Amino acid sequence: RAFARAMGVPQSTVARVERSAEGCSLDTVLTLLALTGHTLGVVDGDGALVTEWHHMDLVARDRSGRRFPAHLEVREVTPGPLEPMWWTLHEYYGTGECGPQPKWTAERNPYFGSHRQASG
Repeated sequence: RAFARAMGVPQSTVARVERSAEGCSLDTVLTLLALTGHTLGVVDGDGALVTEWHHMDLVARDRSGRRFPAHLEVREVTPGPLEPMWWTLHEYYGTGECGPQPKWTAERNPYFGSHRQASG
């Protein structure tokens, strides 16, 4: 209660964040952190602050406009009839047209045998 009064926020807001930040908006959490002189940061697996993002983390989207899951390595699709393989198989051997060729994929490149990062 004293913290909420000192920070000028409702006590219920502080209580909600203390129980679980999942139910709060990011703006609420950032505001409460700022009031205490703290900030929110992204760290890698070793605890080092991440200050740069890979180009594809910012632009690569699936065909529904969503970002790819963070654990997948995403690459740009090489223009042509055979990439990505799932699209080719659905397009040519499936039950019907599956839409335009995707621009990004997390599928392993069948010609190189592993993920390949696209250049920025």
